[in-house]
Amino acid sequence: MPEDIDPDFEAFVILHYASEDISGIEELVRSRDTFVALLTGDLYELMYYLDPRISLEFVGHLDRNIYGRIASLVTGRTARAVELPDLRWAAAILAFSQIAKITFDYASSVYELASSCGGEEAVKEVRSFRIADNSNPQVFIDFALGRIDAIALRVALQHPAMTRW
Repeated sequence: MPEDIDPDFEAFVILHYASEDISGIEELVRSRDTFVALLTGDLYELMYYLDPRISLEFVGHLDRNIYGRIASLVTGRTARAVELPDLRWAAAILAFSQIAKITFDYASSVYELASSCGGEEAVKEVRSFRIADNSNPQVFIDFALGRIDAIALRVALQHPAMTRW
């Protein structure tokens, strides 16, 4: 946290998510030491990103595997049981980032896929990723926390007010 911020100042931020949902996705993201950053403080606490005293914008660069997992969440494909832990982690990363207003620069992930599988496959995955990234975070929270085992595309699309790209 910047030194010029009064540590005794209290901010009131209202999130429209249950506290157990917030702590659940924070723990999932924390459990795999997901973030690499040149910042101090608890990178796995959502309030760190939402503190109104700090006017920073955060951008995430996704690993190719995480990007692909997030994109696959809205394809309608049924995941195998062995894939679920990694997919739930990816859903937690997405939900955390959506709530924290972390945007993504995923150009290197797209380039990596295009160079190995072709441009058509990369375009399909970009479309899926954008659907996921502009969907209701609660859907991804529910998937991440094991309340549901799949995300229907029609459910993912039910968040028209959110546009993150």
